[in-house]
Amino acid sequence: MTPRILLGCLLVVLLLPASIDAWCLSGVVSSDYCKRGSSERCQSQVKYVRFNQRFRKTPVVMTAISAFDIWRRANSRLTVYPSSISTHGFNMNMKTWGNTHLYRVSVSWIACL
Repeated sequence: MTPRILLGCLLVVLLLPASIDAWCLSGVVSSDYCKRGSSERCQSQVKYVRFNQRFRKTPVVMTAISAFDIWRRANSRLTVYPSSISTHGFNMNMKTWGNTHLYRVSVSWIACL
């Protein structure tokens, strides 16, 4: 777990009123590695993230790019976002567009009630 994720968890817990039972899980997910000249699959990947503990209701999920490797002779365009969030997990969407070639991206996430 990175210091940034730990700081985020700490701030969430400290800033919430004492009457709220806050609970967070966090982690990092990485895309598959894509070689230069690979298929369209490299422009859009979805990875399922399963929580190691089930939430009692659907959590809020926040994401942040923690590392990426993009071909140097193209523009750097990258978006990451969660979808299909449930008490068990969510889909992490990692997308590029245009002439961007993404070799790999790592995304930090935190899910909280």
